[in-house]
Amino acid sequence: MTTKTSITANDATAIEAQIAIAETRATCKTGMAATRSRFAVILDAGDAVPLRIKPRLVIHVADRQGTVDLWYTAEGGAMRGISAEPAEPDRQALLVSHARRNPIGAALDLLRQDLERVAGRAEEIADEAFEGVDENVTLNRSDYLWDPAEALSTYCEDHVQELIDDPDLKDMAVAILQRRLDAAQGDLVAERA
Repeated sequence: MTTKTSITANDATAIEAQIAIAETRATCKTGMAATRSRFAVILDAGDAVPLRIKPRLVIHVADRQGTVDLWYTAEGGAMRGISAEPAEPDRQALLVSHARRNPIGAALDLLRQDLERVAGRAEEIADEAFEGVDENVTLNRSDYLWDPAEALSTYCEDHVQELIDDPDLKDMAVAILQRRLDAAQGDLVAERA
C-alpha cells in the first residue's frame, strides 16, 4: 500500500515528509558513478503525484565548476531547475562528491529546496491578493465570496506574467487564496450573525 501525504502548497513539513517517502522507492541510473556527470533519478509515480511533479529528475554534476544542477518537470508541464554552487572550493568538492555517491539524496534535497521556494512564492502572491480583497471588503462592506483566480488577476497585476508562465505556481496560489477566502468568509458570517 502506497502512503501518500497530502501537500498543501505552503506546507514545508508535508513536502519534506513526502520527499523522505519518495527517497525510499526512488531509483537511479548511475552507470559508473565516479565518472558520470548526469544521473536520471526516477521516482515512484505514486510519490511524484503529491509533490505535483513528473517522476523523472535529471541531476548534472559539474566537476570543474563545483556545481550540481537539478532539472524536473512540474505537474502542469513547466520545466524547473535549481543549482547548488557553494562559494568555498572545499564545499564544492564535498557537494560534487556527495552527489556522485548519492545522486538520489542530492537530487531530492535540491527538489525539496525548490518546492519549498515555489510554495513560499505562491504564499506571497496569495497574501497580496488576500490583502486586496480584505481592503475591498472593509471599504465596501462586501464579502469574501471572490473567485480566487479573479482576485489574483485583480490584485496581483505585477505578477500576471509570472503566473501565466508558471501555471503550477498559479494553481498553488489559487488553492492557498481559496482556503483564506473561505476562512475569512466564515468569520465574517459569524461576526454579522
